Amino acid sequence: MLEDDIQELLAHGWWVSVSPVMSNGNWSFTCGIYKRFASSGNWTTETCKTFRKPQQCYDWAHNYLERNIEWKKKQKN
Repeated sequence: MLEDDIQELLAHGWWVSVSPVMSNGNWSFTCGIYKRFASSGNWTTETCKTFRKPQQCYDWAHNYLERNIEWKKKQKN
């Protein structure tokens, strides 16, 4: 992830974490999407999903965040 991407996520109060996990003897990857509350500054898990490959995590997170950030922009207008 590029520094500009990281700063954009943080500016909108989002973060993505991908972790390897063992499930039934096979490795998979869990992607957590976190949202920061503006009022308290606390982070909470917005959603998570598990995939067989890490790239699938990042693709899913990108699509999820793109929809949510654009939706919030439209709400403000």
